[in-house]
Amino acid sequence: MSDPVSSIWPKPIADFLTHDGPNMGLKRVAMLYATNDFTGTQANAVRKFITEAKAGVDLVFDQGVPTETSNYTVLLNNIRASKPDAVIHLGYAPNDIAFLRNVQDSGQKFKFLFCIYPGLETELLVKNVGAKGLHHVFTYVPSSEIAYETNFGMPLKEYKEAWDKKYGHGQVEFGFNSVAGYTTGLVLEKALSVTESLDQLALRKVIFSLSGQLKTLDGNFELDQNGAQIGEITPLGQLINEGGHVKFVTVWPHDVATGKPAF
Repeated sequence: MSDPVSSIWPKPIADFLTHDGPNMGLKRVAMLYATNDFTGTQANAVRKFITEAKAGVDLVFDQGVPTETSNYTVLLNNIRASKPDAVIHLGYAPNDIAFLRNVQDSGQKFKFLFCIYPGLETELLVKNVGAKGLHHVFTYVPSSEIAYETNFGMPLKEYKEAWDKKYGHGQVEFGFNSVAGYTTGLVLEKALSVTESLDQLALRKVIFSLSGQLKTLDGNFELDQNGAQIGEITPLGQLINEGGHVKFVTVWPHDVATGKPAF
């Protein structure tokens, strides 16, 4: 209810690489991913989108590794040997932290480097990798960074103020998961306020009735015929280190871009 289905998460990455990439010298793509349902499905989607686009962009490295992987030194050497223009790493937060630390330690530079969690849990990544290590990294721009128009629940600014009041002195980082959890609560609240009963099919019916009608701080609530979330899609952005503070620059799609990519 609060996360886009994994098969459409990476569409902005693939669209950027296949539309703008060739003219920017991004033609050879290396992809490394953790073989769990969340990131394995995203890897399948990247592969599918790039292949079907037939834009002259090729996957020159495509490898899955266990989610428990914590050392990427050898893998980074193998990636470098494939001479990629763009590197896509798909893993959970601990994977991204270990991967980006190894990138820093190795001194390797990639023209385009994408990771998931610098965008989804930015505070956590800054704490464990450092703002310098996130400079120029491409990532998703989540709803914790974009103020969407709402017709139900608190807008982002008000919610962030409430979050800081509740957790500001604790050890809980603010990020996409903070917004996603709240969104799930909003959908349930709205559904329970109008459902005819608590029967499973009645709840299913009323939640489907919210599709295309509900706008929360997470974006437009929209479901496909199987109940997968397809409305709350995250644009592609890039992190810029400004004196130890990380800021987002949205680069794709063009109609929501706030700047151009830096390589």
